[in-house]
Amino acid sequence: MSSLPARCAPRGDLAIRRSIERVVFEVRTEIANTCLEMADKNGEPPLEQQV
Repeated sequence: MSSLPARCAPRGDLAIRRSIERVVFEVRTEIANTCLEMADKNGEPPLEQQV
């Protein structure tokens, strides 16, 4: 997903690229938060406690 802005925005149009980057960041954050919630519900220990 991190390369999506560069692939989607027209060459040289930084305004569009930045807006795509913002959306990609929001989606990645939402995915991470959902995964953390699922891990908490299933009793996964935090990463700091895993070996």
